[in-house]
Parts: sequence; C-alpha cells; structure tokens
Amino acid sequence: MPRLAISLFGPFHVSLDGAPVTEFKTNKVQALLAYLAVEADRAHERESLAGLLWPDQPEKAARINLRKSLHRLRRAIHAADESPFLLLTRETVQFNLESDHALDVRTFLALLQACAGHHHADIETCPLCHARLEQAAVLYSGDFLAGLALSDSVAFDEWMVVKREMLRRKALDALAGLAAFHERRGEYESAQRDALRQIEIEPWREPAYRQLMRALALNGQRTEALAHYDQCRAVLAKELGVEPEAETVTLVVQIRTGQLMPAHEPPPGNLPVPLTHFIGREQEMAEVKQLLATTPLLTLTGPGGVGKTRLALQVAADVSGDYADGAWLVELAALDQPAPVPQAVATALNMCEESQRPLLDTLSDCLRDKQLLLVLDNCEHLVQPCAELADRLLRIAPGLRIIATSRESLRVTGERVYQAPPLRVPDVSAANRMTLAELTQYESVRLFMDRAASVQSTLAVTSANAEAVAQICYHLDGIPLAIELAAARVNVLPIEQIAARLDDRFRLLTGGSRTALPRQQTLRALIDWSYDWLSPAEQALFNRLSVFRGGCALEAMETVCACEQVQHAEMLKVLTQLVEKSLIRMDERSSEPRYLMLETMRQYGQDRLAASGEAEDTYRLHSEYFLRLAEEAEAQLWGAAQPTWLARLELEHDNLRMALEWSLNHEPGIGLQLAAALGSFWDVRGYLTEGLETLECALAGVGDEQKAWQAKALHWAGKLAARQGDYQRAQELETRGLELNRELGHSAGVAHSLDSLGQLA
Repeated sequence: MPRLAISLFGPFHVSLDGAPVTEFKTNKVQALLAYLAVEADRAHERESLAGLLWPDQPEKAARINLRKSLHRLRRAIHAADESPFLLLTRETVQFNLESDHALDVRTFLALLQACAGHHHADIETCPLCHARLEQAAVLYSGDFLAGLALSDSVAFDEWMVVKREMLRRKALDALAGLAAFHERRGEYESAQRDALRQIEIEPWREPAYRQLMRALALNGQRTEALAHYDQCRAVLAKELGVEPEAETVTLVVQIRTGQLMPAHEPPPGNLPVPLTHFIGREQEMAEVKQLLATTPLLTLTGPGGVGKTRLALQVAADVSGDYADGAWLVELAALDQPAPVPQAVATALNMCEESQRPLLDTLSDCLRDKQLLLVLDNCEHLVQPCAELADRLLRIAPGLRIIATSRESLRVTGERVYQAPPLRVPDVSAANRMTLAELTQYESVRLFMDRAASVQSTLAVTSANAEAVAQICYHLDGIPLAIELAAARVNVLPIEQIAARLDDRFRLLTGGSRTALPRQQTLRALIDWSYDWLSPAEQALFNRLSVFRGGCALEAMETVCACEQVQHAEMLKVLTQLVEKSLIRMDERSSEPRYLMLETMRQYGQDRLAASGEAEDTYRLHSEYFLRLAEEAEAQLWGAAQPTWLARLELEHDNLRMALEWSLNHEPGIGLQLAAALGSFWDVRGYLTEGLETLECALAGVGDEQKAWQAKALHWAGKLAARQGDYQRAQELETRGLELNRELGHSAGVAHSLDSLGQLA
C-alpha cells in the first residue's frame, strides 16, 4: 500500500499510512496539493502558484499565503526528509513523483493510455484492455474534485473545470467501450450497468441510451427498453431542445418489431457446459486472462486435483467471445501414445483428414487464418508431442492462442507458465475463533459447502461443525478434487468424523462421480496417475522426500535421499524434474530455498516408501542428519550466532519432531541423543511441556548403556521441570543426573547438576 494515497475523483480525500488526513485547514491547501499532484511533471514557480491561488492579493501577501499553505500541507502529510512528497527550493515547488504515493487520476490516465498503445485487432475483443477499462471505471468514482471551488481564484477554477471535463469525456468513452465489450459477449446485465453509469454522468448522452436499450431488449426486457427511449426523448427535449437521432429511432423500431439481433453471433466451440458452480478464483482468473492476452501459449501447471482444467475452461468460456472462430477443448487424458495428438485436435475441431496428405499439414492450413483459442487439457504424459504440435501451429497461425494444462511446462518458445495454486484455506489454529461469515471468505470452505449441499441438501455449516470444515480444507491442502471427494462423504459420515478420519484419507476419499475419468474418482488414483509417469529415479526421490515434514533444504535432501537410483551427483537434476512436474514446490521465503510437498502428496509418498522396503534406512538417515544438526546448533546456542541457530532450529522444528518420533520408536539411542541435544533449544524457546515429555520418553526407552546421554537428558529435563514450577520433580531429575555424572567422572556434568540443584534449593 502506498504511504500517501490521493483521491481526486469525487470529493477530495487523502490518506497517510491508511489513516484519513483531515488537517488541511482550508480549501486553498487542498487545491494546492491537488494542483501539484496532477501537474507533477514539472517544477512550479512560487510566484505563479501564488498568483494562481491568490490572484486578487498583492504579490508579497500572496507569497506569504503560499508559504503558510505549504507549511500546513507539509505538516498534514508529514513529508519525510529521505523521501519527501514535496520538493521545495527558494523559487520552486514540485510534487515528488519518486515518493511513495498513489494518485487516482494518474493511475486512471495510465490505464487508458495503456489501452491506446496496446496492439490489438479490436479493443472490444481484447481481454487485457477490458481489464484495464474495468479498473479505470472503478477509479472514476465521481467528477474531478467534486464540491471544491475557489470563488476568489478564477484561474484555478478554469484549470479545474478543463481537467474535469477532459476526465469526464475519457470516463464516458471507457464506459462506452465496456458496454460494447459486454454486449458482444452476451453479458447484457453488465452492459446495462455500464450504460447507466454513462447516463448518470451525462443524462443527455444519447449513445448511452442506445446501449442501454439494446442490452435490455437483447436480455428480453423490451418494455423497459422502450421506457428508456421515452426518458431519453424527454431529457433531450428539456436539456438540448432536440429530438432523438435517426439511429435511435431505427433502434426503437427494431425493438418494437422484434427485429433486433445481437451485434455478434455466439462464436463456435465445443466447451462443455459446467454442471457445478465455479467457486472463487477471482484473482487467478484475472491473472490468467492478463497473461493470455500477452502470450500465444499459456501453460497452467500444478499438482493433480488442484483445478487446472476447471480454471482453464472457465477462462476459455469467459474469453471465447474474443475469438471469431471460438474456443475449443482438446481432451488428451485418454491418449497413451504420441501419434494421436494431432488427430485429437482435428477431431475436436470437426476437421476431416485428407487422403495422401499429412494430417499436420491439413491442420496447419485450417488454422492459418483463424482467430481461435485451443485448450489442450492434460498434456503431462504427452509433453513432447504437445510441445511439437503447439510450436508448429503457433508459428503459422498468428491468430491462434493455446491454453495447456499440464503437471509441467511444454518448454516452447514464447510460452508463459502459470502455477495454479490450491484454494485458500483457513488457519486451523484460529478456526474456533472465526465467525461463519469469516470462515466462508475462504474459497476452500465455500467449495466444501457447495458440494456437500449437492449431496445432502439440508446440510448446513454451523458454529458446531465449522471448525471441522476448516480442518478438512486445511488438511487436504486446499486441493479442490480432494475437498469434493470429502464433501461427497457427508451422506454417510458427519462432518466431524470426516475430519477425524483424514489420516487415512486415501481410503476415505473414494467414490467420486461415475462419469469422471477413473483417476478422478479417488484421491489415490489421481496421484497414481502422476506417479506412474515418473522415471524410477524420480519415484525414488519422491518417496524419500516424504520423510521430511515441513520441507527441507538441498543439503539435507542430498544427505538423506541419495540412494542407488539417485546418486548424489544426479540429485539436483532429478529434483528439478519433480519441481517442473508440480510434485515438489520451492519456497524461497527463507534464507535458502526449501523444497516442500503438499501434505497429501507426502502421505502418498510415505505409503510408496513403505512399499519399497526402504523406509527404515531413509528414516534412519533422516534422524541421523537432524541429530548432527541439533548437536552443531547446541554448540552455538550460547554465542553470538545464537539468533541464527535458533531460527534454523525453528525452521526445522517439524523435521526434528519427525526424527524424534521415528527414532524413539525404532532407534532409542538416537532418540535419546537428539532429545538431549535439543534441551537448550526447548529451554530458550519455551517449549517446556513438549521438551519435558520428549526427554522423559527418551529416558524411559534406553537401558544403562548410554549413561552419559542419560545424564545430560536428566539435566535438561530437570531444567524444564523447574521452569514449569515443578521443583520436586526437577530435584528428582537433577539428583539422578548428578549421580550418573559422578559415576562417570564427568566433572562438568557434576557442576551443571549441582548448579541446578542449588538454584532449586
């Protein structure tokens, strides 16, 4: 958010750091800021500013008033020396364009200028310019500086009126363009809205009445359309003393006789009619449309079930009116050989193969002069033939646009890749404090509610089950298909039981639509589809990565995951392939890149790892790696590097818990060493209960062969018990540790134990 936000459309409004600024004292100070902000491309002589705002006063008095107004203005907007909003010299004043600010008028003009400079066949069919016009229309919330007037400054009022009229003309043109855009696409209610806004701004604008009448009539509201003609005629007579134009009269005749036809026939295409509601995704839709307007090939990537196909089809349906030859879906999921890919495209386009001629040549000639959108769905198992086909067709068909959905990019020149994210999910730790209204702001929750209602119409999300719904969406990572499969279970299980059974999600989430592809009927089948197309090396790395909880850095991966199928030298290459196939994602928010799995993918990988017989070795390597990390950190926790190491242990906390969980059950010796090494971390960070319970569990699982580690663990358990106020328990633990240290002859350990016992006493 910009530090200073200036709104000049409608009433004058300024906010600083999100708070309204009201200390301007006079209209002259407001006018001064407005003038400087709008005319910020040059420095203004103080003399000319004084003459503009105080023309009837002597020059000296006008200069004094200017100086006072500048002082008030600077105080009101708190101009910072390092990045001031105003650049002042003894002779000039200028608004600083480099400062952290936003001006609605400048943004409005920039959007319209971008439309004017954009290379498109027709602005009425350009989705990118449509989005810009929509933004511009939202910004224009009223006339420029509405309500502001300086009765003693004719020159300023003239400047303001000229700007106001210029901006009003541009807003009206933008709204007219939007109305035409929506009518062309059959979105008549939106066209009505844009036409009505024009009439609100300029009640005698006859072309706007025609747009409104067309939109109403085409939407089946002929009576309302003719009523607006009567209104138009009355306004024109009263305000301008004229009759409607011949074009308006002709339109009325067409409406009355039922001869009015849409300006453009619906484009051809084969996009399926969706049978369920499309939930949320407003931001993703806008981003995909903007990318599609600037690139011939857009590939939507993401893990299975994340909703790539549905997003692509919704975008294609929305923009199909922008393509004279329509939008066409090519479904590739059922193909298992490269050769039929061109045939699948030809079949989708209802194109026949010519005898004694390569199909690809016929296809190329067919598309050469077309304005057409092609959706290539499910390309991941046919990446190479899809890439070759897309490259060939795009080189000879300038009017062709392609949306591809795939686990990985096609790697074609000119391709743009969009990573389709899962749906937003609520924070389960805060779900019990959310109202139902707050909870339903999350797309994942709305999707679950919608699909659950289609199974059980009487089902409602209430305060009693809202937390369970949040848990379902969170633990399923916001994956739409997984959420839909969970919602389908509400006819046999209460929502709370569905949430409780998600640890066994692959058996729970079955029984999808009978008409869906087999891989979309169960969660396991969906991931099987992706997994089965991986190479042995990719499968091995994917399996082993599942032992990491909360992701891992490359160093940890190279240590734990190296195996016969994936040598250390090949690790980065295989990892890159998994990232490209959307099975692993990279998180760059930490100091070094971390590689993460969605929890659903991680649980699947754990099942595969167990089936491979390599689980025990992999978990042992994982535990040993994090034991070394904990011991290295322990040595640094009381020095200057403490903040760095605390942050690193915090980042790896889930992995440390995973290592403890496995080792305490399978390698108690490693578990005891790891728990003892983490004692200082738990102490400093305040993980008192977790640390004490883990240390006591570790102590209970070993015999007498690791007395040194037992002594250390007893010391830290005593420290944590003392921090909790359980001094008797702490004394018992420290006393046992003292006895072991004396038996072992560990003088430093004896000293630590005595020190703690002294403090306890």
